[in-house]
Amino acid sequence: MRLSQAIHKLRYLASLSRIAQSLLAIVMGFLAGGIMLWASGYNPLKSYEIMFIGDSESGVQGAFGGYLALSNTLREAAFLTLTGLAVAVSFLAGMFNIGVEGAMYIGAFAAFLVGYFISLPLNPFTNLFHVCLALLGSIVAGAFWSYIPAVMKVKRGAHEVVTTIMLNYVAILTTKMIVLRAFLPKTGIVPGGILTPPISLSARVAPIPLPSRAELTLGFPLAIVVTLITYFLLKATTLGYEIRAVGLNPRAAEYGGVNVGKALIYSMVLSGAISGIAGACDVLFVEYRFNSLFSPGYGFDGIAVALIGRLDPIGTALAALFIAAIHMGARSLQPALGMPKELAMAIEGLIIIFTALPEALNMLISKFKGVKVRK
Repeated sequence: MRLSQAIHKLRYLASLSRIAQSLLAIVMGFLAGGIMLWASGYNPLKSYEIMFIGDSESGVQGAFGGYLALSNTLREAAFLTLTGLAVAVSFLAGMFNIGVEGAMYIGAFAAFLVGYFISLPLNPFTNLFHVCLALLGSIVAGAFWSYIPAVMKVKRGAHEVVTTIMLNYVAILTTKMIVLRAFLPKTGIVPGGILTPPISLSARVAPIPLPSRAELTLGFPLAIVVTLITYFLLKATTLGYEIRAVGLNPRAAEYGGVNVGKALIYSMVLSGAISGIAGACDVLFVEYRFNSLFSPGYGFDGIAVALIGRLDPIGTALAALFIAAIHMGARSLQPALGMPKELAMAIEGLIIIFTALPEALNMLISKFKGVKVRK
């Protein structure tokens, strides 16, 4: 009994230590950003106030200064939560997956195909069925795309960093080529990107109306549901135990009866499935079509989100909301203060780098030692 209590106490102290490290990193990030702002001739406190609350004089709302700002922040957080979860699942198994962006594009295109070529009568049942079918298509497509580098890693020893990076280009350029050849004559090139025609009405998910003509897309609630499912899979199932065991120490996991190769493949397939859902969110909830430029780099931002969230599903969701607020807030600095766009992006990047630094260092140290630092 005393041993059990001691173990619980150690785990509690370790959790407190990780939280303290994250909070300290956030504070250091804002201090570093503040120094850069001050050196550039801007008031750091006023700048951060504009980022998060907005400025009534210029009319910007920052990240949380109004219903429109809040809806935009939550929309951004939905994508970052899903891509962060995708990265976290693969990283937990020790797979340095950089291919979330590509799997997201494949998932988005699969959702578009299901939504475009199938048209059902408009009623709640058929609408729900069509949306679920499109989501299933995105899940299968994303999972298959991430299965490719996983098999190359397990069967041939190909490094996943190289293969996943290259597959990003294959996914993005292939979907773009298909749109150019098959759909562009119907839509034309517009300033928003190379677009397909809209999907069927039965595959569209309407947003929730908010005051001040703002709208909340259902991508954020879906991201929360996926977060809870991922948490359950990782913490309460045999598969989750095997993924975490392989990430902690592959040799010990293999000695304990875990099939390391299968665990690595399963982690990448699960990562790809979540990435596919992220892509489907844009097609089904936001644009109602496939846009070859729909992602500003959500898949790569997911790496920072996963690291800040310490590869924990709940922590990743909170980190996604934090990064989304930083993204949206930084965009308010230019119209409010006349700040150069490059400086605003530098401040944003500096805060994110400092915040993600503790877990990144833990992963690098554990990679060299062959053992994970995190418990």
